[in-house]
Amino acid sequence: MKDKELLNSIRDKIKNLNLEKREDIVTYLETRDVLLNKGFINSYDKKVREIYWELFSENKYFDENLEVLKNLQSENVEERIKSSNFIVEECVYKAYSNLIKFWVIDPRTIELVTKALKNETEEKCYINLVRFLGCSANKYGYNDLGVFQSIVSDYDNLSEFVKIAVASQTFHFPTEKKWNFISNALKINSNKLFMKILEVLLEYIYLKRKNYPKK
Repeated sequence: MKDKELLNSIRDKIKNLNLEKREDIVTYLETRDVLLNKGFINSYDKKVREIYWELFSENKYFDENLEVLKNLQSENVEERIKSSNFIVEECVYKAYSNLIKFWVIDPRTIELVTKALKNETEEKCYINLVRFLGCSANKYGYNDLGVFQSIVSDYDNLSEFVKIAVASQTFHFPTEKKWNFISNALKINSNKLFMKILEVLLEYIYLKRKNYPKK
């Protein structure tokens, strides 16, 4: 399908949707996800991205949270802690929600969070940002390898506590490299931290086995 035909096809599909209705929200997000997967998540297609931004750039839920996301890079550490606590509360602790999904995996959100992570020096904020990105992959499907690389890029310079947090958030990214970080974290001599990552590992294995096709 040519780009113009694809653009018109998607525009026709979403133009009459009522985003106050749950079933229309689901249809809208499923359509958006197709473009996210083809243009942003482990794939870079310039034409698809152009179509995405033409059709899905308006996002009131992203706009409502933009100030919080920008404050992740505030010079005030208390402001950064407050903002990072908020995004973790929304993504990690609240139940799956299509309304949360609207802004959590908007590419602009991911870009702002990964940029904040790159420059973060405060441990609590750093862990919050990593947990948010892990959640965006686990719960909402934004398992882009670029995000994975952002999470593990400074691994060797992290404290043992933060290494555990990083390793525990790599499970849902489609790369074998994650096992290097998980294996390393499991060697850390801390019973409490060991049990934490083991718990996450067992949960991951359970979910993978649960979703295996039956023979």
